[in-house]
Amino acid sequence: MVLSRLARSTCCLLSALAVASIFVSCKSNTAPRAAESTQSPSLSKTEMTVQTYLKEYSIRVEGESAKAGKVTFMAHNEGTMPHELVVIKTDLAADMLPVGPQDTVEEGGAVEVVTEIEPDELSPSMTATKSVDLTPGKYVLICNIAGHYRAGMRAALTVAS
Repeated sequence: MVLSRLARSTCCLLSALAVASIFVSCKSNTAPRAAESTQSPSLSKTEMTVQTYLKEYSIRVEGESAKAGKVTFMAHNEGTMPHELVVIKTDLAADMLPVGPQDTVEEGGAVEVVTEIEPDELSPSMTATKSVDLTPGKYVLICNIAGHYRAGMRAALTVAS
């Protein structure tokens, strides 16, 4: 009988600890990570968020299209070095942008920079956001740090009305 009471007490204690650990685990998962913004953009029917993931040497975009209007780019640096996200409106293919002597994409002419998230905002493990009004057309997302575009840090995005 004594063993039975001890077993029940132990069982109750272990159950209480399990519930407490689940509560702490759920509570800690709701806190924002240090590298992420604590404010999430409020989206109306005409707004959308485009998730982008940058690392050496690629840019991955969730979806290849967006709707015209206010678009928030949420850039996640999954790499080991700073990157930048440059949003360019152009009719050129993503891999055909003009590269200059500094080994960066030359801006101007057929390359219209719409917005960008700078490298100091996008260090390794950081997430940064930038909102902009986009019109229908073809866009290319690049990292324009010397050599990164040529190494493959580019992705196409189509904006439809």
